[in-house]
Amino acid sequence: MRRIVVLLAVVLSVMLLGSGSPKEFDDATIQGADLEGSWFCISELNDGQRPFGWLPYFETFRSGGVASCSAPYTRSFNGTYRANNSRKLAQLDEMYTYPNGYKSNEKGIYEVKGNTLRIAYRTRGERPVKFDEKGGGVILHTFFRVKEARIEALEKP
Repeated sequence: MRRIVVLLAVVLSVMLLGSGSPKEFDDATIQGADLEGSWFCISELNDGQRPFGWLPYFETFRSGGVASCSAPYTRSFNGTYRANNSRKLAQLDEMYTYPNGYKSNEKGIYEVKGNTLRIAYRTRGERPVKFDEKGGGVILHTFFRVKEARIEALEKP
């Protein structure tokens, strides 16, 4: 009986030593988990200037890399995203197909601080290296987190 207890303790100890996160996760957090949810864009700057005719919109990031955009009084469109927050500047790649069939592939950086999200990207070329970068077609979006992507959700209780 004593041998069985000792053997059981050894087997359990070995199993516990081998447990942990799967090898492919490399003890990292889920990439992009800080992005998940709905965000309302409150500002857009193109090379430091507010564009003419810009309208606020919602962007929603879901687990599995699914993203969607919707603006009040317009059609929504869907896409995918890939996030990597293991670097000093977290990286975000977004791929969207617009209602007119145009496909975009935006390579950017992002930062989440509390309920505020900033995304900087270029529509063409290399990924920006800082948020306040001027020139070269850098677009900076500022969002705040909302419970759901609807105009009614923006009303204060």
